[in-house]
Amino acid sequence: MKNLGDFTETFDVACFYDGSQLIGVQQVTLDEGQETTVTFDWNTAGVDPGTYFITAMADSDRKIVESDETNNNCTSLLPVIVYTTEEIGVLSVDKILVGVVEEPDPAIVNYETKYKIMITVANIGNGDITNVCVNDTIYSGVTFAGIETPSIGSATYDSVESKIIWRVGDLASLEFATLTFYVTLKPDTPGIFILNRGADLVAKGRTSTGDEVSDYGDLDVVVRAYTRDIRAVSQTPKKIEVVQGEIVGIDVEVTNLGDYYDETYNVCLFYNDHIIDTLRVFDQKPGDTTTLRFAWDTSGVLPGTYIIKATADVDAEIPESDEENNDCTSDTYVEVVIHNVAAISQVPSPTMVVQGGLVTIEVTVKNEGTEIETFTVKVYYYGEIECCADQTVTLAPGETRILTFVWDTTGIPPGTYYIEARALPVPGELDTDDNTCTSVTAVTVVRAPVGGVIIPQESISPVISNVTALAITAAIIVCALIMVARKRLKT
Repeated sequence: MKNLGDFTETFDVACFYDGSQLIGVQQVTLDEGQETTVTFDWNTAGVDPGTYFITAMADSDRKIVESDETNNNCTSLLPVIVYTTEEIGVLSVDKILVGVVEEPDPAIVNYETKYKIMITVANIGNGDITNVCVNDTIYSGVTFAGIETPSIGSATYDSVESKIIWRVGDLASLEFATLTFYVTLKPDTPGIFILNRGADLVAKGRTSTGDEVSDYGDLDVVVRAYTRDIRAVSQTPKKIEVVQGEIVGIDVEVTNLGDYYDETYNVCLFYNDHIIDTLRVFDQKPGDTTTLRFAWDTSGVLPGTYIIKATADVDAEIPESDEENNDCTSDTYVEVVIHNVAAISQVPSPTMVVQGGLVTIEVTVKNEGTEIETFTVKVYYYGEIECCADQTVTLAPGETRILTFVWDTTGIPPGTYYIEARALPVPGELDTDDNTCTSVTAVTVVRAPVGGVIIPQESISPVISNVTALAITAAIIVCALIMVARKRLKT
């Protein structure tokens, strides 16, 4: 016995013969990694003569919750022959499951497992037995998969009668012989399956006196098949519309529909055919449901509507009875959108104005997102001071529009001003760096001339260039200065 776990364990060890006949029970305590040998004394008084295989079972009363329950039983491959000297020529025949040759082990529904079975025939009486022949019919629920050369005699398989025919020959007193053969099983449901029936095994021979002797197998060779099945139940996003660049949480439920194993496996979440992330489930018990929280960072994801799909056991670590339910088939969609408005430019005209004049400002705005947006546009001069009434505009995705603002410079102190246009952010907008645009050309407000004539800005022909307007303004100022000088000379 060996403790393969991480804890000190105290457990019972039971020893059996003939499958279920108890020889004895002993209690053992083992530290982590410790192993020991337990000795049982089998008193064969009252035991019928025959061929017996000994089985030991660790933790026979199932007190320990183990990660692996499949290695608790150990059956000896060499038989123990209980014989009698009182009878002449007594045959004993039986068989035992040696083990699994090709996994899965234990058997899994819808998967094929290959098993090795050994037949033992023995002369347990006094005197020789001649012309010993053993026949074993292969059970209808399994498939014959091969036979080895026996230790004594020769063996063939009759495919018509589905029968192994083993011509052993002669067996001396207390002599035995063995034959190994193979069968495969592909269970379609969980439960107990017979690999080979005891009643289908028969041995016959003749004693030295010419009498026929025979024996039938006692034990059915049986195995249990289990279901291993992981199902992706659902994927539920916390939002079905997200702004590009947002991180959205998506909950994925997976269930262990099996009936034996605690399962460990990977779950992968996809948008269309692209991987969002892979998370691992550890030691999920049969019948349990686990919820995994995935975080999808949509930075760099193109706008559009995406199918969200979860796949359980994505790396095919588990041989499952049903592989069709690993992909969650519920319709789940997430739309990635962009909310983004921008102030592209603003063009003031004229760029020099006499205090009290009007300046026309043409502001170009654009919807650079994927949704229809309604937003407010404001125009400022001198920092946070608005120069005009704001305007509200509605733009389709990709649409550009020019808005006209008029700045009345009445009361504006003379100076040089840079105009700033702002498209106020819309809900969900993450990129606001392009919402503000400052003109590269300044607007200069000059003081009105004293005693001169103010020419209204709107009366100046639009064809007059800025240079012409500047010359006129300078001429007015010069005239005003001359008039002031003349008045002083008269006085």
